[in-house]
Amino acid sequence: MTVSWEIDTTFNTTTNAAILRFLCERSPSAHSDLVSELRLASQDAPDSHLYCPDKTNYAFFAVHRSDHTIVALALGMRQIVFRLPKLLIPNALQDGGIPFTDIGPEWVSFTLNSNNEPIVESRRRLGRWCRQALLSSNEEN
Repeated sequence: MTVSWEIDTTFNTTTNAAILRFLCERSPSAHSDLVSELRLASQDAPDSHLYCPDKTNYAFFAVHRSDHTIVALALGMRQIVFRLPKLLIPNALQDGGIPFTDIGPEWVSFTLNSNNEPIVESRRRLGRWCRQALLSSNEEN
């Protein structure tokens, strides 16, 4: 797949190597509704920054910390994935998450409005895991 965008070089870190490889190989997009949900999930979290390499072509959207560590992605129509510490992954899976091993073992996927739950519940879940991803240090992974 040909990538029509370039990722800012500030993200070229060892910590982001697997996710950058995934992004370049898959060239994922994100639906604008899902991007809005990721914005909501990250809006009250500390040290939260949004990044998109090409908004006009609906490229992926990422949440990252000030150190440019990518901790969340909006992918496709309904999927948001979070980078979580290994100790929190069992809790995330019990909370409806699914391992997202396409990037690595520390990534967990959540589907917006899974099992037809009320949107308010989906938003609470996404916000909770987004904050966990942002607050977790690299040493915990």
